[in-house]
Amino acid sequence: MLARDATSAVPERPSPALVPMLALRHIPISVARAESASGSTRQDHTASGNNQATSIYIDRSLPASYIDRMIKASLGTGRQLTLIILFVPSVERDGKTPIEQDRWVEQALNFFGNVFGGATAYPRARGVWRDDERGGVLVMDEPVVVQCFTSPESLNDEGIVAEILSFCRRMGSETKQGEIGLVVDNEYFAITDFNEEDKS
Repeated sequence: MLARDATSAVPERPSPALVPMLALRHIPISVARAESASGSTRQDHTASGNNQATSIYIDRSLPASYIDRMIKASLGTGRQLTLIILFVPSVERDGKTPIEQDRWVEQALNFFGNVFGGATAYPRARGVWRDDERGGVLVMDEPVVVQCFTSPESLNDEGIVAEILSFCRRMGSETKQGEIGLVVDNEYFAITDFNEEDKS
């Protein structure tokens, strides 16, 4: 897995589990190419740093039929590809008064479990929210992140969308928040009108 420079011998193919971790290193890379025994091109990205380099093997010899089959499978109906994330706050808008966070986490898990089939709540995190309506004061918080996956088709159901918004508005109103954060498919939605009915 380690090579001294980009001209070193092509390394053995790494374990698939290691490739994503190596690819996450944001450092400059150089490219070396070599022909495999079968004639297909092997491309190795070698990342230099601290007198060492990390080579990442990229398999460009996968048959087209395999790639086509995997793409079709990922687009299949019912695949749970859309991520929904809800931030359950720990304090009221004043940043001092604690809320019944455990109760709301439990309610969120029950809600997502009933509507989408399951969810996961992570341990408390550390966060901050800027309250622009109060002069930009920073509200320190320890939110619990609740997430679930669902199919894109489910979010085309107006009834399900209305249920999600209703839950967020109820939590925001009852816990005296300035904003409830909801992420759907990598897009953040700031829900602030807690008493307003859905107009969509």
